[in-house]
Amino acid sequence: AENVNLTSAVTERITKINFDDNQRVKKGYVLIEMDVSEENAELAEERSRYDEAQSQVERVRALVQRSSASKSILDERERELNTAKARIEAIQSRINQQRIVAPFDGVVGIRNISVGALAQPGMLITTIDDDSKMKLDFSVPEVFLSSLKIGLSIEAKASAYPNQIFKGTVTSVDSRIDPITRSVMARAVLNNDD
Repeated sequence: AENVNLTSAVTERITKINFDDNQRVKKGYVLIEMDVSEENAELAEERSRYDEAQSQVERVRALVQRSSASKSILDERERELNTAKARIEAIQSRINQQRIVAPFDGVVGIRNISVGALAQPGMLITTIDDDSKMKLDFSVPEVFLSSLKIGLSIEAKASAYPNQIFKGTVTSVDSRIDPITRSVMARAVLNNDD
């Protein structure tokens, strides 16, 4: 299974938590929201500048077509418009960093932060695991190496489910043999739909 520690990339106050411990979530689901009031104000201001720059470009473009203004003035107004657009994109990027979203479908773990807390870069918020497929790593004695191939079907048992057989497929084989145990590590993926 895929598993990720979800951490903050910024220092900001947590304003909303949209999940419970062990909740199943879809890719893109917003798990954590942080305070973006300052960024929203900056965004509104920059959008106003962008709208004004857009108006100026259109006005000067009309003047250039009538030979009432120079092309250099139009170029300057277009640079101002592009600068405003770039600032909007930068602010939007900062806003996006202040939300933590599920990177894939899965089950979140225990929440390690509360509303009002100050998130710090690298601070563990929670974990997420994709349990639709399970990875099984196992060692195989060197004598069976010639039989071990990617795509090989396997059957496995787990002590937690002694009467159940899990079927999977070998997806990778390590490139090295352990010199002490004379075995090689292999990985199989087992579907876990239920």
